[in-house]
Amino acid sequence: MQYGFDVLSQREKLELGNVIEFVHGQGPTTVDINRHVAREYGRIRAKLFDRFAPNDKKRKGLRPEQLCDPVTSLELGIQENDLWIVAQAITYGLILVTNDKLKRIRDVIGDELHIENWTDA
Repeated sequence: MQYGFDVLSQREKLELGNVIEFVHGQGPTTVDINRHVAREYGRIRAKLFDRFAPNDKKRKGLRPEQLCDPVTSLELGIQENDLWIVAQAITYGLILVTNDKLKRIRDVIGDELHIENWTDA
């Protein structure tokens, strides 16, 4: 969140007001990345790969060591950090508060992810 706020223009920061202070005042939950989150991350990324990876990257029958040209998050149309955050939200059964549509991620996981957008109010 801090990065997202820091890269805004001064005008955008003024429009958002003290959003960082507001969020910190809400006492957000901090959760760890553990093997369960990593498993969820892998499941979601595999679904994204199946749906959005370029066909030339979908080489069937190759051994893991032959896959030296992985599909990037740019090719999948996602932000890697967003994928980790979504994996945490699903693993821990949390509501993700975001202004991001997360369209591609939602396309592959459907209603598993519960999102609230507090900027709509």
